[in-house]
Amino acid sequence: MGAKRLKAIAVRGTHKLKMEDPGQFDALRKKTFAHVTDLDQIPYLKGLSLFGTCAGIVRNVSTGKAPIRNWSKVGGEAFPGYEKIGHDQILKYQLRKSGCGNCPINCGGIVAVKEGCTPPRDVSRNTRPSQPLVPCS
Repeated sequence: MGAKRLKAIAVRGTHKLKMEDPGQFDALRKKTFAHVTDLDQIPYLKGLSLFGTCAGIVRNVSTGKAPIRNWSKVGGEAFPGYEKIGHDQILKYQLRKSGCGNCPINCGGIVAVKEGCTPPRDVSRNTRPSQPLVPCS
């Protein structure tokens, strides 16, 4: 498959898959979920849970570890004003935590600028915001 430069295989069907050992799968799922929810054991996930996806952005941009323009540029000069999107700047506008489905990390949040006219919105998805997080005045 590699010689033909095949990148992926898509499969569609209507048959239900049979598991070899559903009990073992369920036990592994529970063990994994318990490990992931013990955030003190995984500092990276604890940071995501506490500060959201904006955690570390200031450090990553300043040290060249942030993908600015698809890695074609690095550093603070390539991203002026990056300090304004650090977790200490964003979390003061957070109304509540948010996350995906049953994920225990909740790395997103519902934010609103209370002194301006930006309506609350969910920033837990990796989408480009339609409105800036700044007061409208």
